[in-house]
Amino acid sequence: MSADNQTDNVQAKQLITELSSDYIPDLNAGDLQNQLNIPSLDYNSFSTLNNLINQSAEIIKRSVNTQVTDDVYLADPIYKRAVYTLATQLFYDRDGDNGMSNGLLMLLNHLQASYGGATNGS
Repeated sequence: MSADNQTDNVQAKQLITELSSDYIPDLNAGDLQNQLNIPSLDYNSFSTLNNLINQSAEIIKRSVNTQVTDDVYLADPIYKRAVYTLATQLFYDRDGDNGMSNGLLMLLNHLQASYGGATNGS
């Protein structure tokens, strides 16, 4: 792939990410793609990964405490790891047949201890 095509590919992925209605700058598909050491993703896979990150962030928040602000969560590296861990699991196991890993459950326990447990707004 030429340098121009790589640049276009990166710019397209960044645009996909930023146009997502739930875009979270500190959590993005490009970061997770790099962490997973995936050299390239097509448009659909990248978009899917971005959506899984957004969904995972919401699942983690609802599992921990919905009254904690995004700024507080995003400042916590355990939250980011939990989001990326869940997004990775959902990327490779879309049906969720394997459930949540013990590692993810450990991260959730730490977050619940830090932020007062699960709260659904009631």
